[in-house]
Amino acid sequence: AFRGGNTHANRWNSNRLIVASDDLPIQSYDISSSYPSVLLTERFPMEFIEKDVSKFEQSLRHGKACLFKIHMYDVKLKNEMWGCPYLSKSKCEDIIEGEYDNGRILSCKYMNCVITEIDFSIIESEYTFKYSIERLFVANKRMLPKSFRKLLLDMYINKTQLKDIEEQEYFYMKEKNGFNSTYGMMVQNPLKEELILVDGELVVDESKSLDQIFEQYQKKGWLPYQWGVYCTCYARLKLESGLQAIPPESFIYADTDSIKYIGDYASRFIELNKKYQHDDLSAFDKHGVQHFIGIFESETKIPILKFKTMGAKKYCYEDANGLHVTISGVNKIKGAKELKKIENFKEGFIFKNAGGTESIYNDRPPMKTLKIHILVHKMNLLNM
Repeated sequence: AFRGGNTHANRWNSNRLIVASDDLPIQSYDISSSYPSVLLTERFPMEFIEKDVSKFEQSLRHGKACLFKIHMYDVKLKNEMWGCPYLSKSKCEDIIEGEYDNGRILSCKYMNCVITEIDFSIIESEYTFKYSIERLFVANKRMLPKSFRKLLLDMYINKTQLKDIEEQEYFYMKEKNGFNSTYGMMVQNPLKEELILVDGELVVDESKSLDQIFEQYQKKGWLPYQWGVYCTCYARLKLESGLQAIPPESFIYADTDSIKYIGDYASRFIELNKKYQHDDLSAFDKHGVQHFIGIFESETKIPILKFKTMGAKKYCYEDANGLHVTISGVNKIKGAKELKKIENFKEGFIFKNAGGTESIYNDRPPMKTLKIHILVHKMNLLNM
């Protein structure tokens, strides 16, 4: 059921150059500290217990956390203009007669996946379908421990107070890193293979079963994995509320905690923020300005003149300060210089100087033999 942020480009606005006008400005809204905000405000599952699938609808009505495998039939978007379909092909199995948009399911005859009740509510709002439940796990929901929430809020206050103070830059980054790492500590792999050194070779320790590895993981007192699963669920739900606040045809692009769209719908986000804005979840910066955690804030400090996206993690825009690019694997500064103008951003363009940035996770690095030469220098103390 684990899934990250919702990142997608509207297929109806993709691969086209969008030029802003007085009547149709290009706007961008961002959720302030999206993941930490839901950790502070939402209720999370404690211990899951398997229940009979007949208890599914009752569990939903009673506000329980539900983790289940669902079989879906005759799946179809309610509105063909909807630009951010929720169902991800990579998270579904046994798909029959699927129609897709950049990895998202537009329709299919059949599919199955493992989801939560939060995912289910989003899917119900976007699609028509019939379904059956195979396995169901249910848990009570509670707010996260008060001490944990206090720590989060303290870090948010410290981070906000230290921001943009030049001599406090180091401490600001420390607070920011700690603040943002709380979610990451929840979603560490609890069944990670252990490597041991045998005759100079790193090999997988096969002496422990998965149950033993999981039991050992639980004894470390790490943050519960299910909290991390629900953290991203709640964040996707909040992003969905922003997507549904604007007309489908105005939506351009979304990435985890931000929405870009055409038109002036600021009043809708002001109204939406009434649900998320809390005085006790705020902090003041060095200028005495109050900042609220978890609300939609306008990112468009400088008007966007032109915008173009070619899919997830691939977009660029122009404003009064020039060209800006956000393309997976491309350096932002070098990429803008190499692209030169937004009109060049099209299929077939090759980044030669700015491209090639790649992150590789290697859990089994090759062992290298190092020769260490020790130079011994004898000193004659009598001549010193």
